[in-house]
Amino acid sequence: MPTPISPLKFINETRESIKKSHFSSIITIILGVTIVAAILYYLTTNYSSTVFHQNELREGIIGQPRFLNPLFSEENEIDRTVTSLVFNGLVKYDYDTKSFIGDIAEKYEIQEDGKVYHFYLKDNIYFHDGQKLTIDDILFTYEVIQSDNYHDFWKDAFSDVQIEKINDKELKMTLKAPLASFIEHNTVGILPKHLFKDVNDALRPDHIFNVSPVGTGKFKYFKKELFSDAAHKIESLILNNTNNNSVISKIRFNFYDNEEALLNAFKMGEIDSFGSLNSNLQNTLKDWTKKKVNIKPLEQRYYGLFFNLKSAKKINTIEVREAIARSINLDELLKSVFPNEEVIKMNGPIETSSWAYDKDIKTYAFDLVKAKELIKDIPEEELQFTLTYPNTEVNYETATILKKHLEDIGLKIELNSVTLYNLRDTVVGPRDFEILLLGQEVFHDPDRYALWHSTQTDYPNLNISQFKSRFADRALEQERKTTDQAKRITAYKDFQRYFQSEIPAVMLYQPNYYYFIINRFADKMPISQIYTPEDRFNSLLK
Repeated sequence: MPTPISPLKFINETRESIKKSHFSSIITIILGVTIVAAILYYLTTNYSSTVFHQNELREGIIGQPRFLNPLFSEENEIDRTVTSLVFNGLVKYDYDTKSFIGDIAEKYEIQEDGKVYHFYLKDNIYFHDGQKLTIDDILFTYEVIQSDNYHDFWKDAFSDVQIEKINDKELKMTLKAPLASFIEHNTVGILPKHLFKDVNDALRPDHIFNVSPVGTGKFKYFKKELFSDAAHKIESLILNNTNNNSVISKIRFNFYDNEEALLNAFKMGEIDSFGSLNSNLQNTLKDWTKKKVNIKPLEQRYYGLFFNLKSAKKINTIEVREAIARSINLDELLKSVFPNEEVIKMNGPIETSSWAYDKDIKTYAFDLVKAKELIKDIPEEELQFTLTYPNTEVNYETATILKKHLEDIGLKIELNSVTLYNLRDTVVGPRDFEILLLGQEVFHDPDRYALWHSTQTDYPNLNISQFKSRFADRALEQERKTTDQAKRITAYKDFQRYFQSEIPAVMLYQPNYYYFIINRFADKMPISQIYTPEDRFNSLLK
């Protein structure tokens, strides 16, 4: 017979049972919430673009940002890309009309045939921190550029410019001499004066502004994330779109040390897009069906062979330079380096798509017989040259083929590879080369004064061949003195004629830019023209 349970014991046991049941329920709920939270965190961190942030573009780039400041950004492609999204200048280039239109300026007037530029400012433009942009911000930006301690990209453009405030909405710039191409320099981004103590503060390379920029552009700096195992090395940078209705709400730039890491990230789905000048990546990713490749010529960049005219070797003679020009089978070279692609060939120092290009320019057709004839009386030991090139895969392939072409006419060529990091300090700066394979980037305006005028031969100026011609100088000076396009075309024809007669360089081709983007974003970011790599985002800036 079962032992009877006392009423008190029954009540206590019942309470304990209820407590255990209630505690078990709480544990179950906590575990459930924890699991759901873990899943949500995993999905957010690993699949944020595809699940939670349908409009966040994750862009991969090789390298690191250095100065996210428009006054110091020109030498680093990452910096240029970010500052083009974050900042506005007085004017911007309109790709539809192929002309400069107001940006921060409502409009502008060019007076006295290019000597005076009058800007009328828009109202109600605000920096990303909420402060209203005023004419004082513009004056401050140009004051920094004109200061004695500023030695960067924009220095020469404004060195002889008088900048005057007319009133709170009008600004006048007066040049010592007319300069038709001057308007393009006013694309430089405007700084917020209130974030700097003074001009010297704005020049500090360690200023927090250089890594946490504040501008007025369509995209606003949000935050950066550092690698946990590398001091001060940035893993990603996030920009938020100020237009809430845009198809791309934010751009996350992820930074990689090399091309292999970048490709792996793309294949693993860590990034949605990346750009490159390496045509071989098309073949590398040919079986990757989840992407689209936009192939566009970089219309403001070209590659050529530059000759050191100050060299003691025979490269300083016109006969050798013409022989080299005639030895290059450009069709064969481009077909080998860029198979199954259209690549734009260069004829002289101005791109063929420019209004300033002379269609009747003198060219040096591929002719081995003529090339050999030109150098037949020069001793063999005097025909030994070094061809230097920046160490990239495409440049190596190009230099190897050029070496064969030049040796086919009797030259002896030694190849010299230089890292991009050392190129400026060891080659371009000291002008330490005989023949140099190099790419150059130009402005929208065809002004070539900075590249080829005889006053620009010493570093940091850009006439790296050290070309000097009083006839070419005069043509380059004349084209700057008027905004009349017909007169400028005449001057440019003269310049191209003198250039081709002296052959300080043999221009080869304009490179293509390859922009890889997953299918889901391809239609959201249509690409029509790319003058420079940062133009890939132009559709987001309209």
